[in-house]
Amino acid sequence: WTYFYYDQNVKIESDFKDDVKGREVYFQLSGSIFSGDFILIDEEKNIKEIRKIKHGERNGKTVFIDMKTNEIIKKEKYKNGVLD
Repeated sequence: WTYFYYDQNVKIESDFKDDVKGREVYFQLSGSIFSGDFILIDEEKNIKEIRKIKHGERNGKTVFIDMKTNEIIKKEKYKNGVLD
């Protein structure tokens, strides 16, 4: 699957097997590998995710923020695309 985020000039290519997400790779819309902060808004749950991306993979912290209170709900740490 490929997901496009035109407002951030990013596309995410995700692999799924038996409805479970596997590897995901972040690209700029031009096709080059993306590095930087990627922000995902879940309006249904009122949650904002700030993902650290390096060389196309999650690398560093992903922070989940409650958009109503602006408080951090949880943090996850990734290394080379894998959750620690």
